[in-house]
Amino acid sequence: MKKTASIFFLGILLFNWFGYRLVSSFLEEKANYALIYSLDKDQYNEDDLITIKLPSNLPYYTSSIYFTRMDGEIELNGKHYNFVKTRMYKDSIEYRCIPNKDRTRLGNARDEFYKLVNDLQHPSQNKKADNTGSVKSLLSEYYQENSSWDFSSCSPDKLKTFSLYIFFLTTPSVLPGERPPDVC
Repeated sequence: MKKTASIFFLGILLFNWFGYRLVSSFLEEKANYALIYSLDKDQYNEDDLITIKLPSNLPYYTSSIYFTRMDGEIELNGKHYNFVKTRMYKDSIEYRCIPNKDRTRLGNARDEFYKLVNDLQHPSQNKKADNTGSVKSLLSEYYQENSSWDFSSCSPDKLKTFSLYIFFLTTPSVLPGERPPDVC
């Protein structure tokens, strides 16, 4: 009975550590593939597309007025977008993107869940003054910064032993007025 209970609780612990990440990643990829599938079948509203225009410094390119289908994704300000179309027009590259609302929603839910599970403080929440971080108080009890300095090793008695080496390093091997040896 104890063995079964320990295996059960170990399974719950492992699921809490890794299972939620796997499930949320799986759901995000599933939402992404569903959107790509609908884009390939042209099942989207043209009014939902946004345009991203970037300058192009390519010396030789063909300007086109027609868009071509493109796959890819980008994240801007915490929102996920999937590329739908692209074209080279005059001196820039234009991307037409559609917001991936499901992936953004799942990503935000995942982040909020991890904040709640890990008990991370949100800037908008005001916690009690006595409930400070346990790591900070634990470390401050056992760690004391030692700011005393010991300069006894820099005493003049110990520096004299090294002066011989300093003399050999500072003397040049060829004196400035001499001519260098001939190379055969």
